[in-house]
Amino acid sequence: MTSPTHDRRVYICFNGNCASRELAQSVYDRLVQLTEEHHLNDFESPTSLKCKLAGCLNICVNGPTLIVHPDRVWYHRVDLAAAERIFYEHLLANQPVTEYVHPLTHTSRPPGGSA
Repeated sequence: MTSPTHDRRVYICFNGNCASRELAQSVYDRLVQLTEEHHLNDFESPTSLKCKLAGCLNICVNGPTLIVHPDRVWYHRVDLAAAERIFYEHLLANQPVTEYVHPLTHTSRPPGGSA
């Protein structure tokens, strides 16, 4: 019996007013790098991670905003250090990083959120 596939998608706000595009791009680049280093983008990997730059996620403060699906966890104030913690603690060890979790995570979605 094979283990179940666990696929996650991470969306990073890139086109809003919550943070600079440069910071959002650097968070994205670092997550992609970590994904490649841990082989989470390999076709045969039982666990996969796809990172995407998204348009505005409609939370236009305290960015960059990052969403992990299918977990429905919204993060805010994500800088490079937070991105690494989210990768290692949440994406690899299944422990959301509460310090950066948006206070309205696990409700239907933060106000105005469209993801």
